[in-house]
Amino acid sequence: MPAAIRTSRLHSLATACTVTLQSARFVLQSAMEDAAARVVGSPPMIGTIVSLVLAALLEVGGDAAIRRGLVGSGPHWVVAGAVALVAYGFTVNVNRDIEFGRLLGAYIAVFFVMSQVIGVAAFGDRQSVFSILGGVLVVAGAAVIQLGAR
Repeated sequence: MPAAIRTSRLHSLATACTVTLQSARFVLQSAMEDAAARVVGSPPMIGTIVSLVLAALLEVGGDAAIRRGLVGSGPHWVVAGAVALVAYGFTVNVNRDIEFGRLLGAYIAVFFVMSQVIGVAAFGDRQSVFSILGGVLVVAGAAVIQLGAR
């Protein structure tokens, strides 16, 4: 692989990681503020964050497996992808204490970040300025949903 392509991929991965870390910082900060505002005995926010990250990994991984199966790696990849997508559906809905719209509003931001990281790592996708700006809007939209619900 030529050095220019390796450098480009590393730059794209670094950009995706930066967006991921900034998003994670926001989510954790929001979760800490939310947890401080909650009454004793309410469900811990960290469990919600973990379930959203796991759900995103399952959804992106399932989509990636199906894509790999359709491109020619075989039907076993499609089946594995389908199983992961069913598991995602259960995982994202584990927390029933948060309104559905608010839960999925947060999930969309987590999903976007995870899909960008996996796209760069697994498929060599390059992040454009427009992808990064769109990601900022997605995360900002999730913040509006979360903060507006208080």
